Amino acid sequence: EKLVKNNEFGYWMRTGNKSANDATGERYNEVFSKNEMIKEKRIISHARNESSIDSVIGKNGKKYSISDALEKKIDWIQIDIGFLSEQEKNTVLDLCKYAVVNGSHTVMGEIMGEKAKPIIGIPIHDENTNNIKWADEKKLGILVSKTEQVVGAISKIKENYEIFEENLSEFSKNFVPNGAENSAKIARQILEEKR
Repeated sequence: EKLVKNNEFGYWMRTGNKSANDATGERYNEVFSKNEMIKEKRIISHARNESSIDSVIGKNGKKYSISDALEKKIDWIQIDIGFLSEQEKNTVLDLCKYAVVNGSHTVMGEIMGEKAKPIIGIPIHDENTNNIKWADEKKLGILVSKTEQVVGAISKIKENYEIFEENLSEFSKNFVPNGAENSAKIARQILEEKR
């Protein structure tokens, strides 16, 4: 948390089963190799409970442990985390400028609904495309189909941040966390009352 405070960064989430997670990681790495990404700070959550993933890449290109980076006050460009605790994830989502996702509606709901942050969606599966397309149409995020489009999407979000913020503020006012779960509970209660 100390490393990320007072920094503008994107939160890049790798989620899904192993193949979806790996495919997402490959796409993210393609984006990171672009010249335009040299100064774009990012935190990558790998959704894998492997502490060996935890590392910091400095602007100097060197890799550090998180404790070394803190101690040496490294000016970082990338932080990789195997698994964020709920508190760490909340802090990162509160402080990030935008989040990059592969389209899981649960993750999107949390980011856009609870945290009111714009998303950039690079779908892995067709069903995720519709989730991201919906967010794009509502100006809550941007759908990209190719990694080459991500840099442009980041610029578009930054240039139009107030518009995204307004739309997200309105969306998050009406967002119900665990909506499906709550609906199922209500339906169950109604059915039980009818018996």
